[in-house]
Amino acid sequence: MIGLLFIIPLAIYYWVVSTIAKGTFRWARNRGKNPWLWSSLMAVALLAPVFWDFIPIHVLHKYKCETEAGFTVYKTPEQWKAENPGVANTLVPTVNPKIMRNGDVVNLEMNQRFIWEIESNQPVWHILYKKEDRIVDIKNKEVVAKRVDFRAEIRSLMHSTNIRLQDYKIWMGTGLCSRSDKSSWLVNGESFLSFESLIKNLKD
Repeated sequence: MIGLLFIIPLAIYYWVVSTIAKGTFRWARNRGKNPWLWSSLMAVALLAPVFWDFIPIHVLHKYKCETEAGFTVYKTPEQWKAENPGVANTLVPTVNPKIMRNGDVVNLEMNQRFIWEIESNQPVWHILYKKEDRIVDIKNKEVVAKRVDFRAEIRSLMHSTNIRLQDYKIWMGTGLCSRSDKSSWLVNGESFLSFESLIKNLKD
């Protein structure tokens, strides 16, 4: 049913654009003008209000994925243990951590020394957002690891209560950068989640 809400209007829209473009083609040909040029210009003018942001958002997403996204380790568990001798043996993993909010940042306690900071929905441009995960030593506020990702967000029409006009553009969603090439998101064979587990269970 939801699919019909997209298919029917798009089919009508395509029919209108196609009909006007064909009419422009005949008009230009009858007047000795370049019919392909004029019909193409008309089609672009009619399609632009709906599809103007398609190419920019996908190009920007690709650029951000290639230049800023990724998983970075600033300090390995071994390095941290060497700098904090004996402390790891006192840390106990937090079971069912409470969600603590600080503005747009969500904090999850990992153990007595580390938290997992999640900062989502940082606006980049239009519907492109940045998501950042950080593992932080709460004693000195030091970030020991960070994951940066980007996505073009399209909200679900069925489950979201705050629908925007761009949410109807289902072709605009990009997904996260990390879904494209997972091998490039590993540091010494560890992903962000496996590294998080190592830090959470430092005592082991």
